[in-house]
Amino acid sequence: MTISLETARLSGAQEAMIRALEQELGCAIVALEAQTRRAKLSSDQVQRLQTVENELGVALVAFEPIVNIEVARPSDHQLKRLREMEKEIGFVLIAYRHAHQDLNVEGYQPQNGIQPAVLSSAQFQRLQAVEAETGLVLMAYQG
Repeated sequence: MTISLETARLSGAQEAMIRALEQELGCAIVALEAQTRRAKLSSDQVQRLQTVENELGVALVAFEPIVNIEVARPSDHQLKRLREMEKEIGFVLIAYRHAHQDLNVEGYQPQNGIQPAVLSSAQFQRLQAVEAETGLVLMAYQG
C-alpha cells in the first residue's frame, strides 16, 4: 500500500493557526495531507460494485485504504479481557492491529539542506495538538 503525502491547501484559519505555531515553536512548519487514491478494481469487482449500487440506489466510489489493518492475535490474557468486556457491554469485539509491513510513504520531500527541527516534549505535544485540530500532518523544520 502506498500513502502519498502532499502539501496541503490551507483555509485562512488553518494558515493562521500554523503561522502562530511557527512563531510559538521558532521553526518552519510544513502542512501535508494524505491523498486518497481510487481503487483499481477488476472487472468482477466493478460488476459486484454496480450490483450493490443498483440494490441500494446510491452511487459508490472505491478508494484504497489509507491505513492497512488486520485481525490481531491477542494473547490469552488479552483474549480473556476482551471476553469480559463483551459481557459487560453486550457487544462482540474484534481486535485489529495496524499492518505496516508493506507501507510505502511517498510525496513531499524537503529541499536540500533543510533539516528537521529538534522539538522539546512540550513543543512536540503542541505540534500534535494542532495536527489533531487541523486534520493535517505537520512537519517541523529549522527556520
